[in-house]
Amino acid sequence: MAAPLALELRARKPVTVAGEGIVLDLDHQIFADLQMETVELNETRTKIRVTRLSDQVSAELSGVNHRALHHPALFQAIGTSFQAPAGSQWTAKVKMFDYSRALPAGRYRIALSYRFGDDPSQTVMTNPVDIDVVPTRLTAISSHWFGGARPRYRLGSLWCSGDANRWFYQGASEHDPSVMRWAVDLDLRMMPEKAPKLAHLNTIFGMRFEQYAVWTDGGNAAWVQIASAGRLGEPASAPLGLAEGAALRLAEPALQRQTGGFFAVYTGQDAGGAAAVLLEVDDAGHSQTRRFPLPGAPPAQAFVLWRSEDPIEARLFAAADGSEEIVVTDLNSGQEPVKLTALAPISRLLLDQWRGEGVLYAIGARDDSATVSSFNAAAPQQPAAPVSTWRLQPLNLAMNQLVDAVVTADRPDLALLFSDGRALSVLHQGRSFRYPADQAWIGASRLVATPDGLFLMAHRGNSGFAAGLVGDPVERSHI
Repeated sequence: MAAPLALELRARKPVTVAGEGIVLDLDHQIFADLQMETVELNETRTKIRVTRLSDQVSAELSGVNHRALHHPALFQAIGTSFQAPAGSQWTAKVKMFDYSRALPAGRYRIALSYRFGDDPSQTVMTNPVDIDVVPTRLTAISSHWFGGARPRYRLGSLWCSGDANRWFYQGASEHDPSVMRWAVDLDLRMMPEKAPKLAHLNTIFGMRFEQYAVWTDGGNAAWVQIASAGRLGEPASAPLGLAEGAALRLAEPALQRQTGGFFAVYTGQDAGGAAAVLLEVDDAGHSQTRRFPLPGAPPAQAFVLWRSEDPIEARLFAAADGSEEIVVTDLNSGQEPVKLTALAPISRLLLDQWRGEGVLYAIGARDDSATVSSFNAAAPQQPAAPVSTWRLQPLNLAMNQLVDAVVTADRPDLALLFSDGRALSVLHQGRSFRYPADQAWIGASRLVATPDGLFLMAHRGNSGFAAGLVGDPVERSHI
């Protein structure tokens, strides 16, 4: 008896880099009316066989792997059932990230089988396709949490493969940053002075199909619309009226508007001195700017709390390196800035925000200690609240070795990542953890605070992103 359907696999990109998502086109042709499930992902009917051609080692993947990797709700179905009429044809996408973490560098053969009936013999096979995964070198990365059921719902990242200055947009699980939902080539080849940043959403991720990547291009603001499927258009730019150079910076984060477009604040210098420029871009790409003077020199660090967008209500927090002062500028009224004083000279600012509320953290150094102070960003006032203090000298650490800092999911705690060139040290919850590592691994390392815990994450050239819970000797990756 002939099968009621035929399936064919096609490789969208026969060559991918380590860490990039592998997406296959799956063509369907239905010969007879058929009650079926989504072939690309279901509980038990689809099997995907992945064979590493160098040694012929194979693995079989199914909805069981999807459930173990992505942790859908216990009674949530994987895939959907439907009636396919005879003569229908369509193409679906098979996303390997639905089934596994990124494949290490190598050549692979992938084939799919689908059981359309109750008997195992009622199974159709696709043709095999070959995929090459090549090593790459990570040269830049920036990440931002999008909110959903909770403030940390999807970890978006923009990263650059330095071999060709290719930019990728990826989304990771809220449970484990090495479990990807997508990682797509944006077909952008550029190397700006500072990595592009994802615009913040003050609403639930998924309410807008598109997201925005925002950066500086000379003395201009630059941006592009992106999505989990890739780049949605050509990059655009607008003049800011600020001098180009090291002083020009994007205050983090930009804000994506719920009606389309975005707001962004840039700091730098113009003929009148230090200034901030509020950029407004509408859903058609039209832009306008407003200038706000800033006291003193252009800031070395700047963050924006977005209280609301209609009408716009926002505050800019800016600080110079080594200063104890944080200048707060109201971007609604343009009133004279007010100043906050941290507990120690500031090495780094962090702003943790969601739906118009937020906490500003100032990490500083006094004597041989790292000190963290905090302010309610929605109603900033003195005095600063002390959060935590770590003595650095007994650990042979210094503030100039600080490479990353994150606010943990159960704020107000912070975690700090240091590198002395030979090893990584994490300070968290009054404890220190040291990780000897090679130089390439150190350079691509960062902290990720998820609702499930604090992870140390790195990109390895041969295998993409790997991560492990701080304090846990087990690294979560495919190797």
